[in-house]
Amino acid sequence: MKRHFILIADLILVMTISLPSPVRGQSQPAVPAGFSHERTIIPGGSGLNRLGIDLQLLAGADPFRKVSRLPTEEGGESAWIAQDGLDDLRIYDARNREVPYLLAAPAMPPRWAAGQLLPGNATPRESGFDLDLGRPLRVDRIRFGGLPGPFQKRLRLEGSLDAKTWTVILAEGTIFDFPAERLSRLELGFAAGERRFLRVTWDDHASAVLPLPGAVAARVATADSLAPALHIQAPFERNAGAPAAGRYVIRLPAPGLPVTTIELAATGANVLCRVRITEVQPAPGETLPALLGVASLWHRVPSDPDAAELTIPMALPRGAELALIVESPETARLRLTGVRALLSSLPWICFDSPGTEPLTARFGNRNLRAPVYDVNSLRDRAGRQPAAEAHWGDAPGGPAAPPAAPHGRLFPAWLWGLIGVALLATWIGIRTLLAERPRRSR
Repeated sequence: MKRHFILIADLILVMTISLPSPVRGQSQPAVPAGFSHERTIIPGGSGLNRLGIDLQLLAGADPFRKVSRLPTEEGGESAWIAQDGLDDLRIYDARNREVPYLLAAPAMPPRWAAGQLLPGNATPRESGFDLDLGRPLRVDRIRFGGLPGPFQKRLRLEGSLDAKTWTVILAEGTIFDFPAERLSRLELGFAAGERRFLRVTWDDHASAVLPLPGAVAARVATADSLAPALHIQAPFERNAGAPAAGRYVIRLPAPGLPVTTIELAATGANVLCRVRITEVQPAPGETLPALLGVASLWHRVPSDPDAAELTIPMALPRGAELALIVESPETARLRLTGVRALLSSLPWICFDSPGTEPLTARFGNRNLRAPVYDVNSLRDRAGRQPAAEAHWGDAPGGPAAPPAAPHGRLFPAWLWGLIGVALLATWIGIRTLLAERPRRSR
């Protein structure tokens, strides 16, 4: 009988030793609870990946709190990038281990490639030119220079590798330059792609023919190039309760979006107007309208009436509802037809993927602080090494599922530890009891 008790006690000891260790290799912190959103990330391959920030992530995660100016070469348009945000974003692998990531932005000015301009075939309604870059380059933006102003011109942009087969890059774009009013847009962005030739076709049916530009260049898309800019078609309506006719309410899809420009589409006669963008922000003891942007816009319309685009730079909003105020005695002549909110440039989400297995992104927990990772190696490679293009899974984001237990455990680590302590105490008790029995019999 005593031998049986000893066998049972030793079996308990073996079970205690065999319990899964709460820490194996590098310890993994428990997945924080309280996430309101969960989405799937599909890596583009193993190793360095980069993932674009989309509107769904911006709407559900901790908002960006500021923007800063990016380095740019002389003559280029200023660019702004969002900073200090997405503090509650966490990425996990299939075993629920946290994957470190880095919000990466370009550190150097972009490189522009010039080329040879070749006049195109003109028709009564169209004219244009081809730009030969000399060799295939991955480009994502075109810049025009040396065109006499004032002008406003619609165009179509195509690309090719051999000047024989052409694909449409931009079906319709608009550039303009009004020196007296200090209004200009001489750059157009598009999806990055490998091209040697770019073809610009001017729409001449409603405006005068433009001469060949003095200079045209394409921006080279490199490993640390900016992610494609986001823009939102924002619903708007006239504020019926306002005493003035030129007051509108613009509704954004979520509060705290990094909107830096409001672009208006309008029709009507030539109008010089001053516009303001405000939003109601809480202040101690009261709520006050905060001025986000102001601009003087000259709305020109060609002889054949066409929509004109007007832009208003603005500070970052806190909420999702903006007020647009048009201060002009000729407000009634300016007919607003559309509102587009342009977001600042956004950093890439860079991370190392162990393979091609889907990862999980969780966000929407405003109690979390920004994570602290050792990403020195990741930072060095993000600006020099080509990264695989990760993308968001097709399933729409929804409420986050409860965090799964780490792979290979039926219970949390603390519960395994408690069971181990209890079994070890039982083994000690049985061994002690069996050791004292011979003494008592004596």
